[in-house]
Amino acid sequence: METANQYYTQPRDKQFELALHLTELIKLYIKYVETLETESTFNQAMENLIVNLGDALLDFPKDICYWVLLHCIFKYCGYLPGIHYTRWKYEHLKDEVEIRMPQTPINRYKLLNSYELNFKNSPKDSLFLKVFKVFINLGLYKFAEFVFKEFEKSCNPFEQYLTQTTLKILSNDALIHYQRKSFSPNKSKGHMEQQLEKALITSINGHLDYNRGDLESAMKSYDRVLMMSNSGIPLLHFSLALLRYGFYNLNMGNYKLAADIFNKCEGKHIKLITKFGLGKALFKMKRLEEAERELAICTTFKVHVPDIWGYLAVINLLQKRNFKALEFWKYAKINPNVEFGKDLQEELANINIYDVELYVDKPVFSFRS
Repeated sequence: METANQYYTQPRDKQFELALHLTELIKLYIKYVETLETESTFNQAMENLIVNLGDALLDFPKDICYWVLLHCIFKYCGYLPGIHYTRWKYEHLKDEVEIRMPQTPINRYKLLNSYELNFKNSPKDSLFLKVFKVFINLGLYKFAEFVFKEFEKSCNPFEQYLTQTTLKILSNDALIHYQRKSFSPNKSKGHMEQQLEKALITSINGHLDYNRGDLESAMKSYDRVLMMSNSGIPLLHFSLALLRYGFYNLNMGNYKLAADIFNKCEGKHIKLITKFGLGKALFKMKRLEEAERELAICTTFKVHVPDIWGYLAVINLLQKRNFKALEFWKYAKINPNVEFGKDLQEELANINIYDVELYVDKPVFSFRS
């Protein structure tokens, strides 16, 4: 949130001009959350939000997201004149304005919960779902909660719990008193769909426990998700659960299990961190050639991770390929002020400098005339 606040200190002409209506929404959200945390009078944050939304609508009178949000807030507060007026506004705009969302990386909501809600038979719910998706894409989870309350009754109990719990976790509202639930299989659905719903609930309960700091319960849930993969459910839905379980086992010294879990992770959006985890697990098992191959894949992404290059340097040093080790070390320390992670620091500390050969095997190049 601090980084977002810094963005708004820039002059208006330096901000992303094509998405000013979205950046203004984020700005309103930050003010709302900050006031919630510090409010000294009852409903101060809500009152300020309503005023700020009204002011923003002077600049963006045709932005349907603002009108839908304000409608949901008036509904939450029970303010009838506001409910009727905002409904009139968004109903007149819905055929005139298309809700567009700029391309963004996969959002945190999707990592926790990839289940797709769908309301094809209800134009109002479909509209509100589009606004809901804009808010979760932007990370405005408390705004998304206001909107969800409006179409919550159109969801079945499974969908309600899955969505509510995801929003609670992301809003840091999943306190100790929030009750975790489980659901009996829906007999009207096919076997595979039943298994997928069961796995989604198991996964979100694991994330809930993880958020509360109960790692043991969380890992038990993640393990059950892993076991359910044998029934053929697509693991693409459970990337975060598997990554957390993989790194947990890596830290616990269960390197073979960690490697097996990382090998089951799917999805382009997590490939870098999956390959890094797999490379570390293989390194720990002394399978250096395989570890180097996996870590080398990590260097093809447009992100510089010093530890990846550091591990590649260590692997080549252990195999007495000193020139390659030096080349990798240069990239690892390209920014000398960045510290390596604790694991890599321990590996470097374990290297006996008296076992390191000083000879540098620089390749010999021959030139033909």
